[in-house]
Amino acid sequence: MRMPYLNDAISVVRSALAHLSPRHRKHYFLATLITCLLAILDLIGIASIAGIAALGSAAVQGRDYPPFIQSLIDFLGRGGLAVTQLAAILGLLSALFMSAKSIFSLKLNRRILLFLANRENEFVGDLVTRLFKLPYLKIMQRSSAEY
Repeated sequence: MRMPYLNDAISVVRSALAHLSPRHRKHYFLATLITCLLAILDLIGIASIAGIAALGSAAVQGRDYPPFIQSLIDFLGRGGLAVTQLAAILGLLSALFMSAKSIFSLKLNRRILLFLANRENEFVGDLVTRLFKLPYLKIMQRSSAEY
């Protein structure tokens, strides 16, 4: 089932991209890719928290660790550690990934806002230049809201 207005959103994005230069379009797609990668960092951080819960649950019930936790333990080479130490390692990994995501996200958002402000400045400058090239009588025919 298609979502309503999805075609409208796609056409708006295509129209906006058509007004950007090829260089700026590359920046747009790069920012989109980096945003997706940041979402993956966030997902890894949240999965680490879920790993702590799974680790604690398995330890309390006296069961073997879930396969994904066991493979992580084997990967890290930390098989002989206590449950609390493993939980601490997963907590640190979670904090690391979520902190990295937040820091990179702040930097990316700053770059995106600068990019958008510069594009807006270019568009407004172009609009004002074209407006001032019009004859005075033609300018007076419309209201400022129409311009």
